[in-house]
Amino acid sequence: MDYLIGKILYQQLSDPSWNKTPSSAMFAIRALCEVDYKEKAKDSMDFLRSIYGISGDKVVVNIDSLSTVEDFRNIKKAMMKQDENENLYREKGEEIDEKTFHSNWVKGLILCAEAY
Repeated sequence: MDYLIGKILYQQLSDPSWNKTPSSAMFAIRALCEVDYKEKAKDSMDFLRSIYGISGDKVVVNIDSLSTVEDFRNIKKAMMKQDENENLYREKGEEIDEKTFHSNWVKGLILCAEAY
């Protein structure tokens, strides 16, 4: 366990944004808080807080600079490819707004991180 926490702490020092990957930053926040290193999670929390704001009663997330943008494009492409091969009753890949999909995913990560 000490080895794993050591690796997380090392990454925190070199890049608390975890290469602008919000899921990795949230994992680090959770792991560090679980072992009473909440203060060491601050820089990752600051990264997550830097990508969202509140506008009226809405959480607004800026996803444009995140490393996960291409992931959500690829998810949409994979869904569209699956739609070519299967006729499933569900939302079709071409109907997916990958920016909204991505933004909602990030909002969930932010809520998890803010809980710590």
